[in-house]
Amino acid sequence: MKENFSCTLTGKRWWKPFIVCVALSLAIMIPSELASLNPPEDPARAMAAFLFTLALEGLLVVVQAAFSVVLMALAYPTVAIKGKPLAFTGKIGEYVKINILGFLLCLVTLGFYIPAYARKIVSYIAEHSECEGAKASFRSKTGKLMKYYVLAFLIPLIAVCVAFGVIAAQLNLAKTSNVSGSFGLAMVLLYLAIFIVIVPFMYLAYRWAINFAWKGITISWDTSFWPSCGFILAQLGLLVVTCGIAWPMAFVNIYRYFAGKTAIRENDAEIGRLGFGGTTGKAFTLLWGQTLLTLVTCGIYLPWAYANCVRFFIGNTYYEGKQELIGQA
Repeated sequence: MKENFSCTLTGKRWWKPFIVCVALSLAIMIPSELASLNPPEDPARAMAAFLFTLALEGLLVVVQAAFSVVLMALAYPTVAIKGKPLAFTGKIGEYVKINILGFLLCLVTLGFYIPAYARKIVSYIAEHSECEGAKASFRSKTGKLMKYYVLAFLIPLIAVCVAFGVIAAQLNLAKTSNVSGSFGLAMVLLYLAIFIVIVPFMYLAYRWAINFAWKGITISWDTSFWPSCGFILAQLGLLVVTCGIAWPMAFVNIYRYFAGKTAIRENDAEIGRLGFGGTTGKAFTLLWGQTLLTLVTCGIYLPWAYANCVRFFIGNTYYEGKQELIGQA
């Protein structure tokens, strides 16, 4: 049996808070970027500029957290399966508190609080998401993400940066006539290496994040490390070969691949999976079309573009299994 999700989200439903959120975010980000690009030479003024930037970043966290709750509360009821809509019951104050505390603790711990912060965010959203009156719960633990963060992200990233530093130092010492060209090539290789490093971590982090329970069933990825990382790298290769033009194809390919790997289990026995039935051609046309319309309108069309894309992907996502997902005891 196949049960399609439906989505009736439109730009009209949320354009006002969406535009306000984007406008406030830009009003905060632009001064922050300008301050970081032009640091004063005087130490006291440099410290003041640094603290000013941190204060702006904290304010940005507050603004985006507050509007995230508003936007989720508006968007959730437009998503349904078999006529049963979702609901989001989160509160602005609670979510802002989690985010601002997480932001401060990440600063104090030099980023090592990030895994715990991520778990609090995902857990809060899950516990305030419900369908048929039943709320979801998040099952993954902080310790596992911390292991991924250190072993699959920090250590490889540090190793890549150290290697680049050694290469740059050697080029500087050599002082050949083609130092600038060699340095440019080294930069390209650095970014490529960073992408390769990030892919395994992104896979592990997302697999950690897709681990929920709802009404006696569990929802998780049924994937393998090497095939999944290889698939993602192949899509990144598609972006490189096409100079970024094929990004909608890469995006929809990844979405389709991992939607089909999302397993629904009950008592450890698989009862069904999700899937995606949208065509790559339509996704390519839609995503590029909405992107161009957003650029042409200087971002004003963004709420409608985002809603159209969300409606396409959710509306073409389905559950297929041995028993009903909605309406079961």
